[in-house]
Amino acid sequence: MNPSHRPARCRLEIRGSPSVGVTADIRRRFGPCEVVVGRQRTVLEVQIDDQAALRGLLTLLWDHNQEVLRLRIGDGRS
Repeated sequence: MNPSHRPARCRLEIRGSPSVGVTADIRRRFGPCEVVVGRQRTVLEVQIDDQAALRGLLTLLWDHNQEVLRLRIGDGRS
């Protein structure tokens, strides 16, 4: 790992609400995950280490037929 590399905070909005199995998979693979369920969409916040982890997260959601509406990546400091 690059010493200047910092994990990033990933915020995703998905349509509907994911099953308990989806959020359990995310927590198992990526660590703590905040889940806020709204009326028509759910916000997931999880820390990712690199682009490979981001791809893994998006693939996991794809495999569970979750529609990603918005994706935001931050540096984890805010």
